[in-house]
Amino acid sequence: MMNLLYFLIVVVVILLVLLMLCIRSHKKMVTLSVFDSVSGVLNSAGFEREADRCIKKYGNQYALVILSVSNLRKISRTFGMDGKHRVLAHVVQILKSNLSNMEPLARINDNMFCFLLRNKQADEIQARLKRIDDEANRFNQNSPNPYRLELRFSVNIPEKEETIRDMQEKALYLLDDAESEAQYLFYKEELTTSSVQKSLLLEQMETALKSGDFIPYVKPKVRLGDRRITGAEVFARWKHQQHGILTPEMFLPIMEEHHMVHRLDLYLVEMICKKMSAWRKAEWMECLLSINLSMEDFEVDNFFDSCADLCRTYDIPESWLEFELPESLFTENLHKLKKVVDEIHIHGFRCALSNFGHKSIPLHILRYVTIDTIKLDQSLFQLENNDRQNRYLIEAVLKVAAQMHIQTVAEGIDNISQVQYLQQVGCTQVQGHCFFHPMTLDEFEASAYQDGALQYVETELVPDKSVETDEQRSNVILFSYFPEEDRVEFSSLFSPVLEGQLVYNNAQALLRSSNLIHENDKKDFIKLLGQSRKENGWLKNMFRVYTSEGRYEWLELYLHMERNAGGELIIGALANTVGWKNEVSRWKEQADRDALTGLYNRKYFEYSSSNALKEDTVNTAAIVFLDVDDFKRVNDTLGHIVGDDVLRSVAKKMLGAFRHTDIVARYGGDEFVVFVNGISRQDLEKRLAKLCQIFSYPYRNGDISYKVSGSIGAAMYPEDGTSYQELLDHADTALYTAKSRGKDQFVLYEQGMIPERK
Repeated sequence: MMNLLYFLIVVVVILLVLLMLCIRSHKKMVTLSVFDSVSGVLNSAGFEREADRCIKKYGNQYALVILSVSNLRKISRTFGMDGKHRVLAHVVQILKSNLSNMEPLARINDNMFCFLLRNKQADEIQARLKRIDDEANRFNQNSPNPYRLELRFSVNIPEKEETIRDMQEKALYLLDDAESEAQYLFYKEELTTSSVQKSLLLEQMETALKSGDFIPYVKPKVRLGDRRITGAEVFARWKHQQHGILTPEMFLPIMEEHHMVHRLDLYLVEMICKKMSAWRKAEWMECLLSINLSMEDFEVDNFFDSCADLCRTYDIPESWLEFELPESLFTENLHKLKKVVDEIHIHGFRCALSNFGHKSIPLHILRYVTIDTIKLDQSLFQLENNDRQNRYLIEAVLKVAAQMHIQTVAEGIDNISQVQYLQQVGCTQVQGHCFFHPMTLDEFEASAYQDGALQYVETELVPDKSVETDEQRSNVILFSYFPEEDRVEFSSLFSPVLEGQLVYNNAQALLRSSNLIHENDKKDFIKLLGQSRKENGWLKNMFRVYTSEGRYEWLELYLHMERNAGGELIIGALANTVGWKNEVSRWKEQADRDALTGLYNRKYFEYSSSNALKEDTVNTAAIVFLDVDDFKRVNDTLGHIVGDDVLRSVAKKMLGAFRHTDIVARYGGDEFVVFVNGISRQDLEKRLAKLCQIFSYPYRNGDISYKVSGSIGAAMYPEDGTSYQELLDHADTALYTAKSRGKDQFVLYEQGMIPERK
């Protein structure tokens, strides 16, 4: 009887412990999803929920305020991250003391806070904000080196019911006015085109285009692999003489109605070409800028020719410019879409599929057109990635894009949890308020570049891995699961959920009730556990496992069932393969590259081209062979250092003439080769003519200006050959035919062609 009582007491204690773990785990997960980890106040997602709740409960009597600490970056550079965090903590304390429980507060960006005020009287609101400013700037008045916090307030007092995001957007664009020095900005509904006469705006647009009143603004992009700024999306805002800065929503519909959008787009292309030309002359790092096109641009004759002319005028490579195609183009005739994409690539520009996921864009179009970048629409990330189906969709698109070597950009990312998730699932880049809010092109230059190099964003936005323990950094965690006893034994500690224990006697309860396995992966994890008892051999899958405070990591799970006299035993391993896989990939990529030019080397070219020609999916293809004319003379007259730089220059020119999916390689010495898949003879001729045109611009290095030309030969699959070696030989034959005809030209192989070799 005593044994039974003892057993019941133990069971009750275990259940209470598990219940406490479950409650604590739930609270921790809620905290992570809605609170900012640095300031401790709500994040963007948490603010939306809390603000909606307050408005529903207390009525639409609120104004929305965005507070910007304008000199926070300067403070960070001067006093370091500790100084920055002290300022943030101080601002949060002041705001909390001035806001009631019915006025939610959030940190929505590195230097921005957002809150609601239960008041719609502009004079009373400004008085409250002035009090906040006065109190905030008392914090260091007795310091040996006092300085002011440059606080700017943007206020939106909505006249009608609207969403929190709409309220924020209107407040944000006031702060983006670089010309305004006002501390208190109030959004006025009269700025919208509904209250400004359209006919008057239309008359003023013509003058504005000529006088340069349309200001290029950008949304910077950050690469997740190393958190480096890589480029930006460019759009226009109108600096109106009477109404201040107007957003695109206020003037684009009028422009579209009167077929003026293509003129604005060409204006933007010229503005960014000017800016990139200055960067290039100063020998700054390459930065990719992209522009959204409208359907009108495709109806205008020679639109892309005009863009290419601007690139030549300002002497910038076309590959520095990317065009984002509108969603509507992908739902039209596939032939028209392919024609547009091919024309963009023939001119040497890059091409992006914009707003993917907003509406219906079928993935099968990627079989027919070559897209350089897929931009995932911000609507995919409004659910915080906690929705299972939404997560599967995002990860499937990212996986397909990675397999097709397509870059991916996630739009509208505004909190760190989304950044962490996207980094784990392989997204290439992000853009959104999490890192930067929209800024002018000049502001972008100041923020993105330092000494000609593109900068990295501040590291506080990404978890600091330096605090992890040795156990957490372990690549492989072994465990044994005894199904009949429901007991699990881990080889070492790797998760705070384990709380120092290595053995758990109620394993199923641990898996179901704790946050050890991500909520959306638990069912699949337990299902795989059961499946391993029925199947022979090793089973494998990937799951998100809670490995440190505030972070899940994707780990590979391996399971294998063993049966012996003692019963069933499931042997398992959780492997963190990301580190060594990335390292292997880097070494492999390095082995495939030519050290001088950065292009693929001969070995990789032969292997990949041969394999591609053996696949059934190849209908048309070509091998292009290029030899730099009289390269020995370059080395003899200018020296080998300049000669090496000439070869690097040739490599860049070739990359500018071909698509990123084409395999461009240095064959050896001054010889280069390209494998082009899915191209017609006519399109190949256009591309080679484009390459010859690019070569017409001389090589420049300081005071050195030298005309470098190339002789080019090409052979088509299948008419000129069906094997790699046959195509290469025929391309080589065409190359020497081009040389015998006077060099500096291209020749396509013809049957029976026998060149005169000199």
